[in-house]
Amino acid sequence: QLRNARKRRARRASSKSVTCSPLTAKNQQNANKNENLRRNSSVSQDRGRVTTVSSTSDPSVRYLSNPAKAPIVREAVSYMESRMSMAAKGKSDDVASAVSSPKLFAVHIGPKYGWRTVSKLAVRRSSSNSGDFGALEIGMFAPGSHDIIPMGYSRLQLSSSKKHRQEGRSGSNGAVGRSVHHPSIDVAIDVVREECRQAGVVPFEDTVRTEAKIDEKTALGKKGVRGIAGKGMLRFLAVNVERSTGRVQVTLVWNGRKERGVLTKLVSALLARGGGGNKKEDAVDLATNVVASPQVTSSFVLHSLWVHYHSGDRHDNSIFGRGDGSGDEWEIFYGEPYVRELLDLRNPRPLSRGRKRQRAEATVMTDNLPKVVLRFPPNVFRQANLDAFTGIVRCIRCRVQRFSKAHSLLPSCVELYGGVGTIGLNIADLTSSLVSSDENPYNVACFDASADECLSTTLRQYVKYVPKNAKEMVASGALADADIIVVDPPRKGLEEEVCETMLALIATKGGKLKPRLLAYVSCGFKAFRKDCEKLIGGGWKLEHAEGFLLFPGADAIETLAFFTLS
Repeated sequence: QLRNARKRRARRASSKSVTCSPLTAKNQQNANKNENLRRNSSVSQDRGRVTTVSSTSDPSVRYLSNPAKAPIVREAVSYMESRMSMAAKGKSDDVASAVSSPKLFAVHIGPKYGWRTVSKLAVRRSSSNSGDFGALEIGMFAPGSHDIIPMGYSRLQLSSSKKHRQEGRSGSNGAVGRSVHHPSIDVAIDVVREECRQAGVVPFEDTVRTEAKIDEKTALGKKGVRGIAGKGMLRFLAVNVERSTGRVQVTLVWNGRKERGVLTKLVSALLARGGGGNKKEDAVDLATNVVASPQVTSSFVLHSLWVHYHSGDRHDNSIFGRGDGSGDEWEIFYGEPYVRELLDLRNPRPLSRGRKRQRAEATVMTDNLPKVVLRFPPNVFRQANLDAFTGIVRCIRCRVQRFSKAHSLLPSCVELYGGVGTIGLNIADLTSSLVSSDENPYNVACFDASADECLSTTLRQYVKYVPKNAKEMVASGALADADIIVVDPPRKGLEEEVCETMLALIATKGGKLKPRLLAYVSCGFKAFRKDCEKLIGGGWKLEHAEGFLLFPGADAIETLAFFTLS
């Protein structure tokens, strides 16, 4: 951070030293003014009304009035419709292509509020000018800074009341007093904030102010003073919601094994507030209650309470660490080790944007749908919007069914970047074998427990999990005999080695291609666009693609694309 700050100062100094003509200088001033305006606010139009979002606002709701107007969504629609139009013109007579011809790129938008059931929040000192200045605060970092945007139900109501006083109405888009967080998360933030202040928890400090006079032992200072980098107790708060019950899995990310007395006091207070709702009779049998409605609660009920010891002295910005294998980085103080979730594949899919679309992909065979209970401890990846992600899994399952029928085979499947098996386990019953993989070592136990519980004895022996990253998997030849490949890479897209292996699958003996299906789930469109060009240029055919706004209001889109070889 310090190195980057020095670079920014050097760039500003060099730009000031450049001499230019009066006209050029004026143009430069205008450019700088426009750039500052662009950085500090975002302007969106909603039926002629312009809403300016300050840089101190939550960036994930910047385009909430019209999520489809986010820049990356527009870019994705333009590119994918162009690509799919080209694919339609050059469509082959291949059976798989004939079943579902390429069509325009549909973008699915789910509910705008209450969808986030996973949240990782920073714990820092408040930088507001209110009476809470310098007090412990929980929220998100403002864009381009480490200043906290407070979150929680109480902060939401405070913001709502201020907006009402200023405007005398409910604010733009009727969004005042509403949150993208599940209500259980907002309540949990308020409770943890209150108990932290009562227990004397010192928030983590990751900024340095040279003018500050700091108590070296506690990293505390007077009003207007910030602490020393790497000091403090509580770094982050992570909250996962069990959708069927509304209970919360709370994880305190503690700055190493320091100040155990304060930690013990905080844990005891949280258990006293929310530890009464984790009785066995309160749990929902997800295997039988398939269509359990998500529960909304305004009370603080713990599912489990964890502490993750992750020192801020390490030179990384990760919220969670993988540890050194000693097993003492994670400690559960209360409750069950897993949040259990079941994807209801029978639910209708989200509405798509714009003009009427063909809905061949929307047909899902509902006979013998799997009842896969997924397991999520806090140290594995879970989709923040699991309701919307269910639409992606449903679409993949439908395409696998059609692939199997078109080629009269029970396909073998390899899943890269598989997590706990969110996609793989929900299509396992449609395959002859499934190999799922991911580099996170904590995924294995979750996957195996879900597979043991939900898959038949016959199928279970052909389903396995390999704790390797994608590069190691392709290097071992895992894709050589796969009929179906499922990839869900991080924002950076496929590694070079993975992409090269995909292209190498085209080179076959005798010039005959093995029919293959690639299901690509992307959370970073720019990386996906690069990978898409490589795959198409190397011989893969783009068969179909859809967009899903898992974070409505943010400048983000999840892309699901199917590529074929035949």
